[in-house]
Amino acid sequence: MFGSLSIRTRLILSFSVLLCLLLAVAAVSLQRFQALTDKSGILINEEVRRVFLAQSANQHAQAAAIGLLKILQAHQREERVRLYTEMDADNAATHLAVTELGRNVTLPAVQAEIEQIHVLGKIYADAFQATVELVELSGPATAHQHFQSRTNPALADLLDATRNLVTKHQMMTRAEVEQLRSDTANARMLVILLSVGAFLTGSALAWIIARSIVVPVREAVAVAETIASGDYK
Repeated sequence: MFGSLSIRTRLILSFSVLLCLLLAVAAVSLQRFQALTDKSGILINEEVRRVFLAQSANQHAQAAAIGLLKILQAHQREERVRLYTEMDADNAATHLAVTELGRNVTLPAVQAEIEQIHVLGKIYADAFQATVELVELSGPATAHQHFQSRTNPALADLLDATRNLVTKHQMMTRAEVEQLRSDTANARMLVILLSVGAFLTGSALAWIIARSIVVPVREAVAVAETIASGDYK
């Protein structure tokens, strides 16, 4: 196959094949490691988002509950109105954080927990509203009793469910990190195998090209030596 090609063409062909092999190894390596980098970035961003939303939901729910306790001790209606406004903002922020926490969740087990948090949030919101109404209708003493018996336990259940969800997300993240490490090891092994394959292929090609050049040269040298010795046959 190579006998009809010039030495220059053979060398160009061999270097071109070697260059293509190296480019293929580099392309596969970059693609693999870029995919792993993107995956790790998404994993970290999602975990940070989940933790932030869970903490935000807990903080605003607790802030609303503290505001309600302040209302139970407030004697001036103007002060209670101001506290009502702050509590409404905290409750809205809690609802928004819980809603965002449930986005982009595909696992059935996690979806069930998100639904449970929504249910507990509704129970807490209803108990919270009932306590607020009792402040104005029945007085702080009755409202405080309702807060202790209904609202505060509902808040505790909501906070526990949110913390449990964060714990489960962290466990899932650790599992995904382990999978990411395994994928990284597999990608590293693939790059090593491709590099070894490229080296062996290049070595074999170089041997074939060199042989296709050396053998005709040796034959020509042998012919020249024969002629030089006086044998013209």
